[in-house]
Amino acid sequence: MNLNHQNIRHLTQASVILALTIIFGFFPGIPLAIIPVTIVLQNLGMMLSGEILGPWWGAGTMLTFLTLVALGLPLLSGGHGGLQMLLSPAGCYLIMWVVAAFVMGWLLKINFLRKYWWSELITVWICGALLVDLFGGLLLSWWMHFSLTFTLGAMMIYLPGDTIKVCLSVLITRRLRKSKLID
Repeated sequence: MNLNHQNIRHLTQASVILALTIIFGFFPGIPLAIIPVTIVLQNLGMMLSGEILGPWWGAGTMLTFLTLVALGLPLLSGGHGGLQMLLSPAGCYLIMWVVAAFVMGWLLKINFLRKYWWSELITVWICGALLVDLFGGLLLSWWMHFSLTFTLGAMMIYLPGDTIKVCLSVLITRRLRKSKLID
């Protein structure tokens, strides 16, 4: 890899977001009685990853995080780790973090979607909250043999918290862009 200024900058940003995602895991998840997947702060790291790093670096950062988890490092909320976490109901959502970071980063390359705070907010919400909750819920429904209606209804409990995390992600990213710390 040619370590020019741009590559060093991306590697540094990816490392910071990876570290933030790990730190967000120090906050315990909130268990839900109706489905076996907790509410966590760590998906804020995924949102920042896609929004700040773009499609390839963002997805790569989330893939690196999941690889570390699969290797057994206790990086998920509650100190969980190991391949079994990716093969559990929560894994349905974790795998979507890579996809969501890529799609979000790709869409935000479109200047109009990044130019206005509201268009960026909608893009991050659709990719970082709705896409993850919808496809994570579909995988969970298949995995746990829940009815699709039940699972999609249960997914609604995630949307208020995810919307707050989307707002935080957009606010942080736009502030960093304004201060010229990111592109």
